[in-house]
Amino acid sequence: MTWDNKTADEAALRRIEDNLGNLVREIVDSPEDVRIERHQQDGKTVLTIHSNRNDVPHIIGKEGSMIQSIRRVFLSISKKNQVGELILKVCE
Repeated sequence: MTWDNKTADEAALRRIEDNLGNLVREIVDSPEDVRIERHQQDGKTVLTIHSNRNDVPHIIGKEGSMIQSIRRVFLSISKKNQVGELILKVCE
């Protein structure tokens, strides 16, 4: 991978991270508490959603339907941008 590709990947991951934060802030009651943390684990990018504990059910959704939908959207975006495998986690 060349330097230009690394820079492009970093910019794409930053956009993905920002868009994830913006989406989650729209569905929670305490958007000011939402924070997205990014790190690498076993060659994969992990995005962890931190929020107010009362908002976790909003993010997870009934039977996990909301987080599954969010994961599908962001996995598609990561594939389109060719940034590698993406893992989403939710923490309070």
